[in-house]
Amino acid sequence: MQAVKSPQDFLSGLFYLVVGSVAVGIAPGYGVGTTARMGAGFFPLVLGILLMGIGIAAIMRGILRRGEPIDAVPWRALIMIIASALLFAATVNGLGFIIAATLSIFTSAFAARDFPWRLPFVLILLSVVAATAVLFITLLAVPLPLLGSWLR
Repeated sequence: MQAVKSPQDFLSGLFYLVVGSVAVGIAPGYGVGTTARMGAGFFPLVLGILLMGIGIAAIMRGILRRGEPIDAVPWRALIMIIASALLFAATVNGLGFIIAATLSIFTSAFAARDFPWRLPFVLILLSVVAATAVLFITLLAVPLPLLGSWLR
Protein backbone atom coordinates (compact mmCIF):
# COMPACT_ATOMS: atom_id res chain seq x y z
CA MET A 1 0.00 0.00 0.00
CA GLN A 2 1.34 3.38 -1.02
CA ALA A 3 1.39 6.03 1.76
CA VAL A 4 1.14 9.04 -0.54
CA LYS A 5 -1.67 8.75 -3.08
CA SER A 6 -1.37 12.26 -4.53
CA PRO A 7 2.23 13.48 -4.72
CA GLN A 8 1.20 16.92 -6.04
CA ASP A 9 -1.06 17.63 -3.08
CA PHE A 10 1.41 16.17 -0.61
CA LEU A 11 4.40 18.21 -1.85
CA SER A 12 2.43 21.45 -2.20
CA GLY A 13 1.13 20.94 1.34
CA LEU A 14 4.66 20.35 2.56
CA PHE A 15 5.77 23.57 0.85
CA TYR A 16 2.95 25.58 2.48
CA LEU A 17 3.73 24.02 5.85
CA VAL A 18 7.42 24.97 5.60
CA VAL A 19 6.73 28.54 4.42
CA GLY A 20 4.09 29.01 7.12
CA SER A 21 6.44 27.63 9.78
CA VAL A 22 9.19 30.04 8.72
CA ALA A 23 6.73 32.97 8.90
CA VAL A 24 5.53 31.89 12.35
CA GLY A 25 9.14 31.57 13.48
CA ILE A 26 10.23 34.98 12.18
CA ALA A 27 7.11 37.05 13.00
CA PRO A 28 7.63 37.39 16.78
CA GLY A 29 10.95 39.13 16.12
CA TYR A 30 9.00 42.04 14.64
CA GLY A 31 6.70 42.44 17.62
CA VAL A 32 3.28 40.85 17.33
CA GLY A 33 1.33 43.12 19.67
CA THR A 34 -2.34 42.43 20.38
CA THR A 35 -5.47 42.40 18.26
CA ALA A 36 -6.23 45.92 19.51
CA ARG A 37 -2.68 47.22 18.85
CA MET A 38 -1.16 45.06 16.15
CA GLY A 39 2.58 45.09 15.71
CA ALA A 40 4.56 44.58 12.53
CA GLY A 41 4.72 40.82 13.11
CA PHE A 42 0.98 40.29 13.62
CA PHE A 43 0.00 39.85 9.97
CA PRO A 44 2.93 37.54 9.11
CA LEU A 45 2.08 35.43 12.18
CA VAL A 46 -1.59 35.07 11.22
CA LEU A 47 -0.71 34.43 7.58
CA GLY A 48 1.88 31.84 8.64
CA ILE A 49 -0.68 30.03 10.81
CA LEU A 50 -3.17 30.02 7.91
CA LEU A 51 -0.51 28.69 5.53
CA MET A 52 0.36 25.96 8.00
CA GLY A 53 -3.32 24.98 8.20
CA ILE A 54 -3.62 24.88 4.42
CA GLY A 55 -0.41 22.85 4.28
CA ILE A 56 -1.67 20.29 6.78
CA ALA A 57 -4.97 20.00 4.88
CA ALA A 58 -3.13 19.49 1.57
CA ILE A 59 -0.80 16.90 3.11
CA MET A 60 -3.80 14.99 4.47
CA ARG A 61 -5.49 15.18 1.08
CA GLY A 62 -2.32 13.86 -0.54
CA ILE A 63 -2.32 10.90 1.81
CA LEU A 64 -6.05 10.13 1.66
CA ARG A 65 -7.13 10.88 -1.93
CA ARG A 66 -5.74 9.58 -5.17
CA GLY A 67 -4.39 12.31 -7.42
CA GLU A 68 -2.18 13.11 -10.35
CA PRO A 69 1.49 12.15 -10.42
CA ILE A 70 4.07 14.90 -10.63
CA ASP A 71 4.78 15.87 -14.22
CA ALA A 72 8.03 17.15 -15.65
CA VAL A 73 9.13 20.54 -14.32
CA PRO A 74 8.32 23.33 -16.82
CA TRP A 75 11.81 24.84 -16.64
CA ARG A 76 11.18 27.55 -19.24
CA ALA A 77 8.15 28.90 -17.37
CA LEU A 78 9.90 28.66 -14.01
CA ILE A 79 12.98 30.52 -15.24
CA MET A 80 11.01 33.25 -17.04
CA ILE A 81 8.75 33.96 -14.05
CA ILE A 82 11.72 34.19 -11.70
CA ALA A 83 13.60 36.31 -14.24
CA SER A 84 10.67 38.72 -14.54
CA ALA A 85 10.55 39.23 -10.77
CA LEU A 86 14.32 39.77 -10.61
CA LEU A 87 14.19 42.15 -13.57
CA PHE A 88 11.53 44.22 -11.82
CA ALA A 89 13.55 44.33 -8.60
CA ALA A 90 16.72 45.32 -10.46
CA THR A 91 15.15 48.07 -12.56
CA VAL A 92 12.31 49.62 -10.53
CA ASN A 93 14.51 52.35 -8.99
CA GLY A 94 16.58 53.01 -12.10
CA LEU A 95 13.87 52.90 -14.78
CA GLY A 96 10.84 53.64 -12.63
CA PHE A 97 7.72 51.67 -11.86
CA ILE A 98 6.02 52.03 -15.25
CA ILE A 99 8.90 50.77 -17.38
CA ALA A 100 10.01 48.12 -14.86
CA ALA A 101 6.48 46.72 -14.55
CA THR A 102 6.07 46.70 -18.34
CA LEU A 103 9.37 44.84 -18.79
CA SER A 104 8.46 42.40 -16.03
CA ILE A 105 5.05 41.53 -17.50
CA PHE A 106 6.54 41.31 -21.00
CA THR A 107 9.28 38.94 -19.74
CA SER A 108 6.82 36.74 -17.86
CA ALA A 109 4.79 36.32 -21.06
CA PHE A 110 7.72 34.34 -22.49
CA ALA A 111 6.87 31.59 -19.98
CA ALA A 112 4.22 30.37 -22.43
CA ARG A 113 5.49 28.54 -25.49
CA ASP A 114 2.68 29.62 -27.80
CA PHE A 115 1.78 33.03 -26.46
CA PRO A 116 -0.16 35.17 -28.98
CA TRP A 117 1.57 38.56 -29.27
CA ARG A 118 -1.46 40.52 -30.40
CA LEU A 119 -3.24 43.76 -29.61
CA PRO A 120 -5.25 42.31 -26.68
CA PHE A 121 -1.99 41.43 -24.87
CA VAL A 122 -0.68 44.97 -25.32
CA LEU A 123 -3.95 46.47 -24.08
CA ILE A 124 -4.01 44.18 -21.05
CA LEU A 125 -0.34 44.92 -20.32
CA LEU A 126 -0.92 48.68 -20.42
CA SER A 127 -4.11 48.36 -18.33
CA VAL A 128 -2.38 46.27 -15.66
CA VAL A 129 0.57 48.66 -15.47
CA ALA A 130 -1.72 51.70 -15.21
CA ALA A 131 -3.98 50.06 -12.61
CA THR A 132 -1.08 48.90 -10.44
CA ALA A 133 0.60 52.29 -10.68
CA VAL A 134 -2.59 54.00 -9.50
CA LEU A 135 -3.17 51.42 -6.77
CA PHE A 136 0.32 51.17 -5.31
CA ILE A 137 1.84 54.59 -5.96
CA THR A 138 -1.18 56.89 -5.79
CA LEU A 139 -3.65 55.18 -3.44
CA LEU A 140 -1.31 53.20 -1.17
CA ALA A 141 1.54 55.75 -1.39
CA VAL A 142 4.25 53.12 -1.94
CA PRO A 143 7.46 55.14 -2.37
CA LEU A 144 8.41 53.98 -5.88
CA PRO A 145 9.33 56.42 -8.62
CA LEU A 146 7.14 56.49 -11.73
CA LEU A 147 10.21 57.56 -13.70
CA GLY A 148 13.55 56.27 -12.46
CA SER A 149 16.87 57.95 -11.88
CA TRP A 150 18.45 56.40 -15.00
CA LEU A 151 16.06 58.37 -17.21
CA ARG A 152 16.43 61.78 -15.61
